[in-house]
Amino acid sequence: EFAITTYCIQGFAGYPITAVCLQKDGRRLLKNYREGNVKMTAADKAAVAKATAATSTGSGKTLIPPLPQKFDSPVMTLGKVGLIAWFATQLGALTGVSGAIWALVLGVLFTTLGFLDRNSLHKANSYGIVMFALMMYVFDGLKDCTPAMLVTIIVPMIVLIIVGVFGMAVASFVISKILKMSFPLAFANGLTALYGFPCDAIITESTCDALAQSPEEKDYLMSQLFPSMIVGGFTTVTITSVFIAGWFASFL
Repeated sequence: EFAITTYCIQGFAGYPITAVCLQKDGRRLLKNYREGNVKMTAADKAAVAKATAATSTGSGKTLIPPLPQKFDSPVMTLGKVGLIAWFATQLGALTGVSGAIWALVLGVLFTTLGFLDRNSLHKANSYGIVMFALMMYVFDGLKDCTPAMLVTIIVPMIVLIIVGVFGMAVASFVISKILKMSFPLAFANGLTALYGFPCDAIITESTCDALAQSPEEKDYLMSQLFPSMIVGGFTTVTITSVFIAGWFASFL
């Protein structure tokens, strides 16, 4: 229960710091964009389209042909997503590898094959409600936390969060120099380890909405920030944290 509670509460430290980092980097990007120093490239537009647009299939042929239009309903779209999600949970139970990792692998695989639609949730007009449900799932870990329990764990929990954030800042600074990327974005990527998906997507999109003064500016910000944050969230939490936690659990 300590681990679950800490995971839920540490997000409250990560959310505002991530927002500040993204706003700082977003203002830098917008300054260059407004001064005409950068332009939206074809690759930038493609990144935004793949990440956020409510398209169904994307470009290029797939092994599995798309459904006929009369059968391609929101219910069918969500049904396919649910089927793959169920398959991922079964593989997780059979293999011992987290179902979340299997969901990521199978999602990429079946989207590439053409079974799943690109941006299925946007297509089925369910993105908002699913993000809300996922956020409720994250905070579900707090339901068993009593005031007495919180008092006993508050000090070690705060120490862990402070040490962890400081370590992320140092590692992000070093990595930003090696990869020649901005420190605020590198730090925001590192902070996703505190909360993961879907919070990283929600914070990034909200920040772009707040900073941009036109659809073009939002598209540019999303192309620069959204892909990096999404990959960061899946890498730090869905993959890395699950493997490390599983390794430590084997010693218990």
